[in-house]
Amino acid sequence: MKRTEHFIALLCLLTILAPARLLAQQQGKNVNLKCSNMPLPTALYKVEQQSDYYKMNFNADDMKTYSVTADIKDAKAPAAVELLLKGLPFASQVKGRIIQINRKANGGIAARGRLIGADGNYILNIERPSHATCRPVENTPSLPTRNFG
Repeated sequence: MKRTEHFIALLCLLTILAPARLLAQQQGKNVNLKCSNMPLPTALYKVEQQSDYYKMNFNADDMKTYSVTADIKDAKAPAAVELLLKGLPFASQVKGRIIQINRKANGGIAARGRLIGADGNYILNIERPSHATCRPVENTPSLPTRNFG
């Protein structure tokens, strides 16, 4: 009877521990990376290789001018990527097994207002979201402006 109870207890314990071990395996191996002035795409490829689970999705041409220096020890791939991107104009997002890395938004200021001519008449409504950039249009005559204080 005791043997059966031990067997059932062991079976229950294995049933509880198996999902935890599977979850740990699913997130890949820990990453160890020591680099000095390494091109960012190369460092990201090394993280991908060591993880053996996550795949990186990024534009290498957009990143090739950036170099990183890091000493990463026993970190999961998403955390390692965050350390590599710290202080750079890139952000990462984990989507299943993919780590998507994109350039951060411009960080501009949202603008809103009206353009009023010198005669005081309304000319145009202006609305510029924060991610848009404004550039002057060449060969466009400038309009007289009125300061509202």
